[in-house]
Amino acid sequence: MKHAFERADVILSVGCRWSSWMWDARGALARRHHRLININIDPSSLGQAALHEVAMQADAGEALRDLLAALGDGAAAAEGAWLAGLRAVRAEHEDQLAQMAADPDPVMHPSALAKALGEALPADALAVYDGGHTTFWSNDLTPVREVRTRFHEPGMSHLGYGLPAAIALQSQFPGRTVLNITGDGAFGFTLNELDTARRYRLPVITVVHNNAAWGVIRMGQKAGLDFEMATGLEDTDYAAIARGFGCHGEVVTRAADVAPALQRAIACGLPAVLDCRTRFVPHPAVGAFASMNKYGFASLTRLDPP
Repeated sequence: MKHAFERADVILSVGCRWSSWMWDARGALARRHHRLININIDPSSLGQAALHEVAMQADAGEALRDLLAALGDGAAAAEGAWLAGLRAVRAEHEDQLAQMAADPDPVMHPSALAKALGEALPADALAVYDGGHTTFWSNDLTPVREVRTRFHEPGMSHLGYGLPAAIALQSQFPGRTVLNITGDGAFGFTLNELDTARRYRLPVITVVHNNAAWGVIRMGQKAGLDFEMATGLEDTDYAAIARGFGCHGEVVTRAADVAPALQRAIACGLPAVLDCRTRFVPHPAVGAFASMNKYGFASLTRLDPP
């Protein structure tokens, strides 16, 4: 993403809150020298946290239709070298992910799980991405085939929202497969809602990336002061917990077993949990994610040099 910003002169921001996901150690990725146009239906998102030249309160779809109509045939094509450079960066990232997904280690790589799941999902499936680090793998390797079929809330304090959100989706779309893709830590926040799903006969399927740890927190502890405290989540059998609630539960240890396990979960007609045993491997974007948090929000008013 930073590669795109570095070569831009004007930025059109549509529905963007300019949260910490759009920052690095220098502040907002929209720098002082950029001309930033922000379109958002929420007036509280206009004028901050990045410096705007134009702030427009409008519905995103309506605003874009008006903009395209105004541009007509005069819309400029993207600069060839700029676009080619972005595609090269993306291709390198995808190649890295493919190599990770092919990792032969007997303990499943999280990218192998995300890839196998993406390939096995029914075309009309709805998927909620819960958890923190787990969502990085889902966003990269679980493809979006239709609009409004992938639901991800990357803001702070979202851990555990996946199962309640999946239950709500299943109640509204009873004929479709609905998944909650989560990490073991995040699942612990609301796994009791399996009881709700069973009582209301809502067959949501939860896929747990179970690496038996708060992985990113442990990684941060080790990198900072080389210690570990309260990050272990070993010895919990989430499939057994599911069965205790009267749901379907399976333990999955190999990427090759993901698709048949998913088919059994769909066929059973019950809420289901696939407890997928993985190991913790930092996603390639973790370094960029960490840099977002180096910039204190107390410094929001600072202006970066051009």
